[in-house]
Amino acid sequence: MNHVSEIQLKYKPAQQPENLPIVNGSRVAFDIFNSVWDHDTIAYSESFCVLFLNRARKVLGYRFVTSGGRHSCMVDISQVFAIALKANASAIILAHNHPAGTLLASRDDVRLTERLIQGAELLGLKVLDHIILGAAGGFISVIEDENL
Repeated sequence: MNHVSEIQLKYKPAQQPENLPIVNGSRVAFDIFNSVWDHDTIAYSESFCVLFLNRARKVLGYRFVTSGGRHSCMVDISQVFAIALKANASAIILAHNHPAGTLLASRDDVRLTERLIQGAELLGLKVLDHIILGAAGGFISVIEDENL
């Protein structure tokens, strides 16, 4: 008889639901991302991070899904959604940094955001925001700026 591996899905929250932070705007999302970002490398290489939220917009957790070079990083969209589904998230907030400090969304940033919004809809998830952090501080919201 062949042995087949069992696939297990586990999520163990670090806090009780009543103690989870609530994200009710871009500034709150930025503050959370800013608190978990490695400020020793924010001006060196681009990274992509995702916040996973429940229906009440409480943060279930975060995950850095990729890092790249000075100008870009490749995001595996299926990995973002796999983590969201595993965490039983209802919504996600995206973020990446611009090492050069530019607080403008590139065409690639907008395209990636659009693709993630479309994929999320198919899975019953919502992309609430996409934050770009500047190396010297500050942020912009791709969704607010581009009216996606």
